[in-house]
Amino acid sequence: GAMPPTGVFVRTALNTSLGATHRFSQVLNAAVVAIIAGAMMPLFSYMPQATIAALLVVASVRMVPWSYLMRLSRESKSTLLLCLITAAVCVGEDPVIGLVVGMVLALLDRAKRSIQAPSVKIECQNVEEGG
Repeated sequence: GAMPPTGVFVRTALNTSLGATHRFSQVLNAAVVAIIAGAMMPLFSYMPQATIAALLVVASVRMVPWSYLMRLSRESKSTLLLCLITAAVCVGEDPVIGLVVGMVLALLDRAKRSIQAPSVKIECQNVEEGG
C-alpha cells in the first residue's frame, strides 16, 4: 500500500532537482510515468518485489538532505535527534503517525526550552516630579 505516496515524493523530488517551477511539470511528469508504466507493466509483473523495494530505497536515500543533516549535527543535536526519530517512525510505522510524533516532540522540546529560558523581571517605579 505504500507505492502511490512514495511515487509522489519521488516525482516531487525529481521535479525539484530538475528546477521545475510550474505546476504543469507535475502533470507532465505524471503523464510520462503513466505512459511508461502502461507500456512496461507486462515486464514489471516479472520483476521481483525485492528489486522494486531496492529501487525505492535508493530513491529514498537520494532524497535525504545530507548537507542539512550534517549542519544539524554541528548546530543542534536535539533537532537532529528529533529529525531522525520522525523519519524512523515515518518509515517504520506510517508517515502520518510519524509527522504527528515529530510535531508533538517538537512542541514538547520548544515548551521545555521556553520554561528554561532566562527571564527578565521589569519593575515600574512611580517618580514624582519635584517642582
